[in-house]
Amino acid sequence: MKQMKSSSPALPSQQSRPFKSVYRLLLTLLLAIGSLGGIAPAAQAATFYPAELNSPLNNPFKGWAPRAEGGPYAQSHKLVYAGVTWKELEPTKGVYDWAGVEAKYKFSYWRSQGVRIVFRLLLDSPSGVAHRDIPDWLYNDMIAQEGTAGKPYQDNTGGMGTGNNTGFAPNYSSPYLIARHQLLINAIANRYYTQDAPVAFIQIGSLGHWGEFHSWPYVGPNNEQNYTGVFPPNSISNQYIQHYISAFQNKTDRIQVMIRRSVQLAVSNQLGMFNDMFGDQPSFDSSWGWYTGTQNGYWDDIGQQQPAYANFWNNAISAGEFYGGASGLQASLTSGAGFNETLRQLELSKPSWLGPNSPASYAIGNPYQANMDALEKRMGYHFVIKQAVHDASASQGGTLPVALTVENKGVQHFPFNWPVELQIRSGTTIHAKTTTSIQLKNWKTGTYTHNASIAIPSGLPAGSYTVAAAILDPATNTPAVDFANVGRLSDGSYPISTLNVTSGGGGVTPPNITVDGSASDWNGVAAIASGSSSVSTLKGLRSGNNLYLLVQGSGLTDTGAFYINADNNTATGYNATGWPSSGADYLLENNILYQYTGSGNSWSWSQVATLGTGQYAKNASIVEIGLPLTSIGASAGQTVRVGYIRNGSATERLPVQNAALPPITL
Repeated sequence: MKQMKSSSPALPSQQSRPFKSVYRLLLTLLLAIGSLGGIAPAAQAATFYPAELNSPLNNPFKGWAPRAEGGPYAQSHKLVYAGVTWKELEPTKGVYDWAGVEAKYKFSYWRSQGVRIVFRLLLDSPSGVAHRDIPDWLYNDMIAQEGTAGKPYQDNTGGMGTGNNTGFAPNYSSPYLIARHQLLINAIANRYYTQDAPVAFIQIGSLGHWGEFHSWPYVGPNNEQNYTGVFPPNSISNQYIQHYISAFQNKTDRIQVMIRRSVQLAVSNQLGMFNDMFGDQPSFDSSWGWYTGTQNGYWDDIGQQQPAYANFWNNAISAGEFYGGASGLQASLTSGAGFNETLRQLELSKPSWLGPNSPASYAIGNPYQANMDALEKRMGYHFVIKQAVHDASASQGGTLPVALTVENKGVQHFPFNWPVELQIRSGTTIHAKTTTSIQLKNWKTGTYTHNASIAIPSGLPAGSYTVAAAILDPATNTPAVDFANVGRLSDGSYPISTLNVTSGGGGVTPPNITVDGSASDWNGVAAIASGSSSVSTLKGLRSGNNLYLLVQGSGLTDTGAFYINADNNTATGYNATGWPSSGADYLLENNILYQYTGSGNSWSWSQVATLGTGQYAKNASIVEIGLPLTSIGASAGQTVRVGYIRNGSATERLPVQNAALPPITL
């Protein structure tokens, strides 16, 4: 630790080591008496296995995304697609027709159904008749100021298809068009970044036919160049892309921005991506194809080399729509080569949702239903509660540690960090609850165990209760995501276990800890974090007026640091490298306690205490701490969060990088 101020006197010591053997003897005698009936025995840990539900789930941000202006649809869905033209959104210069757009695309109706919107702005949406998709005032201004506004087109090569071959390609290089576009994107961002969050995904459209980043076909039947419009080079297209990035850069907790093709701005800003030709093998696998090009880089239609954006789905959402209209959709769902190709592309590109060309309008029980269900179950996330471990009984006023194991059987993570709640309840009444530190975006395909604890109200009557879990929608603060488990409760929570609440000493009682470098008195205390590195276990609890911490592992004689978020507020304090939301108010480096005095995440700490014998012990396999609550400004009943790093390592730490610091209820 560097640049620290002068130290304060050592903190008061805990009981010394010689008392430990006497203490254990007394404890042994008490337990022996308890076995005769004078004292309730300690609670026994129990493992519960909730039954799995083997079916697709109608969950947020995954599945089908049919057109918002249509519906209702036969198949269940939680997304709709709105392809909105600039002309309908801003018919008068500077006046946005939100009411008209939201009525046409049925915003209120879909929100009442728990359905969110995929929004794409269109400047060129081909149809079967001559028209423009930019506003008339914009067209007239461009003509007046620049002499041109773009090119009307009608494709007679047959490449665009009947009814989709006529439109107007704007002059994307127009400085006036670019300036007005930025104002429009800012307005969209400000309109839809709300607590209600009606729009979940913004697709970067704006450029090319249907906002798909191309003006194909480029050559006409008589060798006409730029036959259906001029598609701009990177120097121009990047300006449009940057408008989206700038407008939504601080809004990613509710809205995710996506793009069709891999470009440098997509890579450097970790945008999501969508494939508008999902299911078509050449468009997927060719060197220029969506998947191969994204993984390896590619040369685009106008001869520009574009970068790889390999495995982007590790950080952002993948999505798309089926290729080829009705015929392509049916081919993709037909058992045999078509559906096998669909499954292959699903596993490789990991989409969370598909639309607007999707089977949402197909009748329930249609010939493709089994294949549709298999796709919907695998797309996006699919959470199964595998087990819960906690003591079978706990006392009034005590704390119940719970180890919850969940498997994500989908191909993708959840797009936002919605809160995960644990509850103690009976029927519809929730008696106690806690919001865990689970980061849902980190639950990629695989199995995860999270340790949390629930404070049991002191006035809760003795008896049997249900422990339940729920994923909450921040817009309503109510359960909104189904687990793939049976027994869903009426409010959307899921029962995971039962708990016997006792009066008196039959529940979880914090053990008496002696800080001496031995972990024997920590037996029975659940880990709040565990891992496979040399830092293998982190435990913590309050006993009396002290916060006790234990780290177990190997090679622990190196410098070690506890980061302590004492006010349980991630918006204050220092965000340690690798823990972007740690909010540490105190740093305990070896036996020196520092308080954070910086701002803007500057490295600035003031030494406030030195831990002495009985408060700090360390050897190769154990780091043990006894910290008075007053030294970190905490008191019983509060929640603090703690993490430990060995020797500044990126990997030798608990919790792992990018995880939230686990909570300890004092």
